[in-house]
Amino acid sequence: MFMRNIIIFWFLLSAAAPGYSQRFTGGISAGVTGSQVDGDKFSGFHKLGIAFGPFTRTRLNNFMEAKLELRYSGRGAWGNSGTKENPRIYQLLLNYVELPVTIEVFFSDKYFIEGGISPSFLLSRKVFDGGGRIPDDKIQPDFNSSDYNYLIGLTYLITPKTGFNIRYQYSILPIRRRNIGNYYYGWLADVLGYREGDYNNFITLSVYFLLS
Repeated sequence: MFMRNIIIFWFLLSAAAPGYSQRFTGGISAGVTGSQVDGDKFSGFHKLGIAFGPFTRTRLNNFMEAKLELRYSGRGAWGNSGTKENPRIYQLLLNYVELPVTIEVFFSDKYFIEGGISPSFLLSRKVFDGGGRIPDDKIQPDFNSSDYNYLIGLTYLITPKTGFNIRYQYSILPIRRRNIGNYYYGWLADVLGYREGDYNNFITLSVYFLLS
């Protein structure tokens, strides 16, 4: 219900934006994700996915904009717990719809930085180990239906209507909690003091196109 209400609000805002064309602009973005999950036994951004969706933004002043996005985001983890000769592949597929809310700050004609938060809602999850897919009712503990991320990013403007963006996101709260099996945590987990549960940790490279 909460996710549905937010999506409805996003579409209402987007529909109203043309009436305020001097204040709002919109477009689409598409790209790839490289992700890992802090708390499992694997490290590295080895799980590749895709990310895409529309956005709308408004100018706050001469050097700052606010942006709201509606985006599909593929995340998860990938690793080999076996050997090169006898691999045992682990793969976690997490599919989310997210609504990033960011502030963009221009520091030149070509570059701006961004920061914000992104509530995300789990659409589906699949877990594979060396023996194949684990049935959904056997995933223990199961993953939370929502995720909330910190995010920071940098955009380079290729043209006035096209840009290249790199964005880093990390879970604010665990995507699932567990008292055993907590293995690898990255440097940000060390800084934040995270030592229990799993956390999404991922990078997105995308191109955006301004349509209005």
